[in-house]
Amino acid sequence: MLESAAVFALGGFLFGAVYDLFRFFRLLFKNKACSFILDLLFFALFALGFFTLLLAYNDGIVRALYFTAYFAGLLLYIFTAFRLTARFQRRCADCARRICKKNGAFAKKLLQLPRRLYYNGLVLRKKPLRKKSKPAPAAVKGDEIGKANFGVFHRRGKK
Repeated sequence: MLESAAVFALGGFLFGAVYDLFRFFRLLFKNKACSFILDLLFFALFALGFFTLLLAYNDGIVRALYFTAYFAGLLLYIFTAFRLTARFQRRCADCARRICKKNGAFAKKLLQLPRRLYYNGLVLRKKPLRKKSKPAPAAVKGDEIGKANFGVFHRRGKK
């Protein structure tokens, strides 16, 4: 039983390292929705890992000792290595965010390249840029240009 508790404590410690990775992504993407999704994903993985260890070492029977050991391993990681990596992760996340801001316009242009190639290469090749204009109709003899085409400009009845 003590061996199982040690395995659960080690599992909790390892999931503390996984939480550290998720914390880096939360620092990288400072968005409430992203934080919510990352936390939800972490706790789903945490529960899956706990359940897998329960099945492997105790045939799925939940005992307070195993839950306490798992949680103690997580707290051990948080109070030791988690605090040591916090400053380093913040610096890395800030640096990565700055790089993303600088290269954001380049990435946007790069991602739009296939669309531009498709549009310029295929669509414009099929459609001319402007329609060919039809030749102007010939004017009737003696009339000024446009009077023969548009009856609005000349008065009827007067010659």
